[in-house]
Amino acid sequence: MDKVKAWNRANNIGNAQLLEFKRYIENKALREDVHKIQAKTSLPLSLKNNEVSFFEDPIYINWMGWEETNETTKNEKHKRRRKVAKEAKRLLNKYNIPSHFFGSLHSYIVWNNQDHTYQTKGFPEYIHGPHRSYKIVDYGYGEWEPLCIIKVETDLENPLVLENIKAWQRRNKKIPPHHPPLPIKIGRKKDYRPVWEWHNRNPDVSVGELAKTLKINRVTLTRALKNLDKEYATK
Repeated sequence: MDKVKAWNRANNIGNAQLLEFKRYIENKALREDVHKIQAKTSLPLSLKNNEVSFFEDPIYINWMGWEETNETTKNEKHKRRRKVAKEAKRLLNKYNIPSHFFGSLHSYIVWNNQDHTYQTKGFPEYIHGPHRSYKIVDYGYGEWEPLCIIKVETDLENPLVLENIKAWQRRNKKIPPHHPPLPIKIGRKKDYRPVWEWHNRNPDVSVGELAKTLKINRVTLTRALKNLDKEYATK
């Protein structure tokens, strides 16, 4: 599949998602429920800047509490976000709306945006979530790591999607807790087994890239990895 066909395929999925979300929010009962939630939570927000993404709007940033330094206020804003997230999840269930529309429905509740903000176009959802278990109502709080969510809607037949996933993997291998470990110092010697194990799990990363990331001489690292290959080949 060439790139033009691949992008047409992705855009067709995106257009279908736009029309689908529009059909959902045309439901009068759903709109009434959204207005009730907004009344209970002092929403919607009136965003200031139409020229940047809503993620960069100061009013939205303040509401989310991303830059909040006061712990009490931060916790209050977290509870408020959780309340709105739970309400959005409840509406998804009530009106049988697919979960990938959560972000768009949440935006509709929070700032009256009626477009499908989170078009996947068949691509995975890339988020930051808890290390062990992702719960939609806890989004935006706690210890996070990058996550790639593959769903039934993810178009794994599209080469652009597969290349996008590979690029995401390579980018996030440099971020804790996924980046390669340093060798363990034992007196004057170094144990390269942690590096060797990581490289075997991530064969798409070249020894040169690995050496550059760890700031180790490439020749030294190559020799150490080859010695471990020979050592463990005989076991």
